Amino acid sequence: MKDLLDVIHAQATARRAKVAVGLQKSSIEVINSALNAHRRRYARTVIVCPHGECVPQGVEYVSAMDPVETMISMLMKGEVDAAVRGTLSATKVIAEVRRQFKVDEMLRIALLTTASGTPFFLAPVGVDEGETLMEKVRLIEAGIILHNRLGVTPKVSILSGGRMEDWGRSKFVDNSLRNGEKLASLMVERGGFEVKHHGILVEEAVNEGYTLIIAPSGISGNLLFRALVFLGGGKAIGAPYMGVPKPLVDVSRAMSDVSDAIALASALTKP
Repeated sequence: MKDLLDVIHAQATARRAKVAVGLQKSSIEVINSALNAHRRRYARTVIVCPHGECVPQGVEYVSAMDPVETMISMLMKGEVDAAVRGTLSATKVIAEVRRQFKVDEMLRIALLTTASGTPFFLAPVGVDEGETLMEKVRLIEAGIILHNRLGVTPKVSILSGGRMEDWGRSKFVDNSLRNGEKLASLMVERGGFEVKHHGILVEEAVNEGYTLIIAPSGISGNLLFRALVFLGGGKAIGAPYMGVPKPLVDVSRAMSDVSDAIALASALTKP
C-alpha cells in the first residue's frame, strides 16, 4: 500500500471537490496548507473562520459568528462537498454533526504513515471507541467502505494483547487473545477480504501490507497513534468520520499541515 497517498492525490485531483476547512483562530500554517492543497488542485478550499479573524487576500473564506455551526451547515446543504475539522473543537464539531445530520454513531478511522512512509488505516483511535465486539465489526465494515471509495484492496489485521504463545500467562492476556480470535473468525465467515489475527505484532501486520489495523481497544489504538506520530517519526494524515453522509475528516489540532487531509476529504467525495 506504499502508493496509497498517490491514489488519494490522484483521486482528489480528479474530483477537485469544494472542501471547507475550519479555523477557530488565525493559523498561518493551516491557511498555507489550505492554499497548498488548492494550488496542487487537490480541492477548491474555503476557510470557515470566526468574525474578526484575519485571512490573507487570495484565500476564499466564510466569516461566521459560529464557525462550527456554519461549516457543518454548509456541508449538510451541499454548499461544500466535504470538510476538514482544522482547528475547530472536536467536541463541538461532533455535537453539531449529530444535531444537523441526525446521526448517533460517528466512528473514526485514522490514516497514518510510518517513519519510512508506509501508510495504513488504524481504528479505533478514540479512547471511548471500539469497546464491544460489534462496534469493532462496524469499524471494519466502515473501513471496507473507505477502501472501496478509494479503490484500494482491503487487508484487515486484528490486534490483541499478546503473541499466540502467550496463552496462559494471565487472564487478561488470554481474554484479549480470545477476543482477537473471535473477531477474526467472525470477519473470515463474512468473507470478501483478507483477515488475519496478528496478536500483539503490529509491526508484522504493517510489514506484511495489511491496510486496516484494528487495535484491541480505543485506548490502545490512541496509544499506538500517539507513539507513532508524536514519538516515532510517523505522520497523521487525517481520520474520516464514518457514518456521516458527507466526507468529514478529523485532524489533530497539533497538525500544522492539513493539505493531505484536504486531499483525503476531496478524494472521498462522490464523482
